[in-house]
Amino acid sequence: MFDARLAFARLGELLQREGLQAARVGLDLDFWPVADFTLLKALLPRVRWCDASAVLGAIKAVKSPREIALLHSAASLAEAGMRQAIAAVHEGTTRDAIATAWRAGVEVEVARTGQLITGQWEYTSVGPLPWQGGGVVQRGDVIKFDVGCLVQGYSSDSGRTFTCGAARPRTREIMQALGDAFAAGLEVLKPGHLLSEVHQRATAAMQAAGFARFSRGHFCHSLGHDTFCEVAPFIAAQAHMPIEPGMVLAFETPFYVNGEGGFIIEDQFLITETGAQPAWSLERGLVALG
Repeated sequence: MFDARLAFARLGELLQREGLQAARVGLDLDFWPVADFTLLKALLPRVRWCDASAVLGAIKAVKSPREIALLHSAASLAEAGMRQAIAAVHEGTTRDAIATAWRAGVEVEVARTGQLITGQWEYTSVGPLPWQGGGVVQRGDVIKFDVGCLVQGYSSDSGRTFTCGAARPRTREIMQALGDAFAAGLEVLKPGHLLSEVHQRATAAMQAAGFARFSRGHFCHSLGHDTFCEVAPFIAAQAHMPIEPGMVLAFETPFYVNGEGGFIIEDQFLITETGAQPAWSLERGLVALG
């Protein structure tokens, strides 16, 4: 069990040993709980604590070769699971059975590659209600996958959307718009552009496709080693941060519509000097299964 008082006492001893007991020390306050930070200041009052979340976020945004390799491995495991999950989709299949097939596919790939997996997660939905936890696949239903694996704590994040049998006209309309938005954002997901430009391009394309009121706070995020999968920087309207080689970003165009289902196109990208390299090879467009 985590004992905050004991942990902060040990931190104080470390700072004392290094002569930093009255130094200015930066913390990632985007992560710290308010109660813990209050206790930290009370137990180590001589330290001048400051918010270094922006600086730390910028440092962590560009990955080392080792981090890039771990994130790519995590994505490969998740995609292997996807191929087994896709094969399990047919009329009458339950959401839980599809999710189980994905996890089984991941386990097979872990055994084959010998990767050290430290976790996995999935948000799979079937049918017209995007937020329901269960459900049984019917003809024409939308099946949405948003999945990730963790290798040594580094989480991947990618997603795809399918239908069971032929897609309904409204389903095709939504996916075409999401595809247009994804392509528009991807055009500027490279060095020489800002993260906010990706958000602007994707939003404008979605609205031009007939969804005039469509808006999102962000079109996904950076990836790395963190308590949470979604970490800064985010692809947001206010994210006027340059896109740099070495970033690993999840870029998505999602849409959730009661009566139609959950929709997503999402890929994990490594930013290079010339563009964005996807970690997955699965087709992004709408594919009919079953």
